[in-house]
Amino acid sequence: MIDPPQKPQRFALVDALRGIAAMWVVVFHVFAGNQLTNLEVMLPNWTAWLVDMGYLGVTVFFVLSGFVIAHSLQRQSTDASSLGWFILRRSVRLGPPYWASLVLTIVIMRAGLPSLGVLLAHVFYLQDLLRLTPLSPIYWTLGLEIQFYLMFALLLGIAHRFRSESTDRRSLLIIFTGAALVAAVFPLGLVHEATLPAGLFLPRWYSFLLGAFAWWAIDGTMPRATFYLYAAALVAGAVHRGDLDADVALLTSALLLEVGRIGKLRDWLNWRPLQFLGLTSYSLYLVHNAAIGVTLSVLHHLTPDSASWELFWLLVALVSSGIAAWIFWRLIERPCNILSRGFRPSTAPA
Repeated sequence: MIDPPQKPQRFALVDALRGIAAMWVVVFHVFAGNQLTNLEVMLPNWTAWLVDMGYLGVTVFFVLSGFVIAHSLQRQSTDASSLGWFILRRSVRLGPPYWASLVLTIVIMRAGLPSLGVLLAHVFYLQDLLRLTPLSPIYWTLGLEIQFYLMFALLLGIAHRFRSESTDRRSLLIIFTGAALVAAVFPLGLVHEATLPAGLFLPRWYSFLLGAFAWWAIDGTMPRATFYLYAAALVAGAVHRGDLDADVALLTSALLLEVGRIGKLRDWLNWRPLQFLGLTSYSLYLVHNAAIGVTLSVLHHLTPDSASWELFWLLVALVSSGIAAWIFWRLIERPCNILSRGFRPSTAPA
């Protein structure tokens, strides 16, 4: 049964952080193409460092995903049926825009159609697990997100199956304590990512869990001290290894937790440009490489190579990415979001 769509409440801080992370990744990819070399050498050291760290925007995405999913599932049943509907909603929301971006990428590449096997692997987010060359370097994160959702839903379902009553949280805490310990072995350096199959979610699982645990610390499912004890252990290991991902994951999740504790998630960073970026962040992530490629290719042939012109290229690339993202969101992502809200168990008698 499909109920009428219900518009969800939004956290302004979460949307703003999404927008900032998305634009950070976009700037990183603009410079990663080595077409702004004159501008890059003139940047102050701190600016160049900030650009080079743009890949960390993906870590912010993972934390936000865990936070939002834990919040979304807080008041609904976690039996197999409800979790199945949840996975269906996520698939309807995320899948069609991703598939549309595959078409866009293939057209922009102008390199001919990929083989059917490669295309199907991408459709089902399996290209990295199957060690295939991705059609775009951005798609690896989507494969991990899908694994995060499936594993989180599976663990919730197991916890639901073994709880003694609806208010019993012991099975939930036991199961996710085990999940947290498994996730911790990677930032602590006890197991190296290279020992696992490529494209497996486990090395990044801790960042998603930190987001989920931040929400659980807000709603009382988990003690706040437990969250910080776990986060501190991860960061200590990451600092020892010189890994910034865990530091960014801790800062993001701790910010969500503390702002949530004072009840300001819907107020902080509620600035329209940031909210626009947050609203279109998934579309921006999906289309920005294509938009950047076209923009820089055209400008490179029309204007001379110099730092001042490359600064102009950068600004145009950012604006064109934003415009392309808005069009993509309006035509594809937004309708999918609206459709996905209707996929839930009906509360009315069948």
